[in-house]
Amino acid sequence: MPYTEAQKRSHIHEIQSYLYILATQDARIPTVTPDGIYGPRTVSAVQAFQKIYNLPATGDTGSRPPSRMP
Repeated sequence: MPYTEAQKRSHIHEIQSYLYILATQDARIPTVTPDGIYGPRTVSAVQAFQKIYNLPATGDTGSRPPSRMP
């Protein structure tokens, strides 16, 4: 079954909700209003989160860093 636009918006809304909560605890993360649209404010909040946790600040939530295998 294909990934629907409604599912995509729901997942974006969920990410934004987590970011909103994190922003209330850490002023370095810009506040984003959960609306299901992955716009510039969401990208900015994701980038701030990524920088804080020493992740590549791509603003993309779908990318994974390369796995480190022993």
